[in-house]
Amino acid sequence: MLLSALGLLVPMADGCGDDECFGVVFGTFFAIWIGAILFALVIGVGFYIWTAISLQRFFRRVGVAETWAGWVPFFGTWRLLEVGGFPGWLSLLSLANVIVPGASLVTTVFVSIGMYRIDRAMGRSDGFVVLGILLTPVWAWMNGNPAVPYRPEVFAQSGWPPPRAGFGAAPPGTPSTSGQPYGQQFYGQQPYAQPSPQQQAGPQQPGQQQPGPPQQAPSAVAWGQQPPAHEPTATQDPTSSD
Repeated sequence: MLLSALGLLVPMADGCGDDECFGVVFGTFFAIWIGAILFALVIGVGFYIWTAISLQRFFRRVGVAETWAGWVPFFGTWRLLEVGGFPGWLSLLSLANVIVPGASLVTTVFVSIGMYRIDRAMGRSDGFVVLGILLTPVWAWMNGNPAVPYRPEVFAQSGWPPPRAGFGAAPPGTPSTSGQPYGQQFYGQQPYAQPSPQQQAGPQQPGQQQPGPPQQAPSAVAWGQQPPAHEPTATQDPTSSD
């Protein structure tokens, strides 16, 4: 494009004054510069919208409540790190890249590891993480497919910390179930219930009487009230006298 513009400028510059030729050359280069900026802006906005829609689909699949997080810069990476089992504040290291060159590489490394864990939870191959590094929108769109099974219990089975967001993540202040770290319980599985005293006693033997309900202690008699009369026993004759 630049060479063709220069080729058009050569015949236009013939027979024109210095000021006129300068105006033509400056105007042409300015138009090319503005056109390149607008073209890059359109490509950048299109890629941003594509990434946001793909992350929104992915967050909905893995159970993240803030599905709109992909539309907010850095917050989408924050939630992606939490789904992978890492603290979300690691995404803020990209802001320190101006002060510390290469700080954003730390965020990239942790995001890549989180993508690998998510791929394992979705039954993907180990090389699928390469797609996530090179083309994150494609990776997020494919993993956001509702037909792809997502098993967050794979994190605990592989010895990784559980997800911090979405399915398999413990709400703030929620204790672990049955004394096990949160994440070992399968998603959708009912918590383990404590056995009743009858179940702890074991099966009833033939001829053994089933224990009845516990007996209640006699209630105390209120002050000033006559105690109830006892029924005579079988050995006592109520008509007998001294």
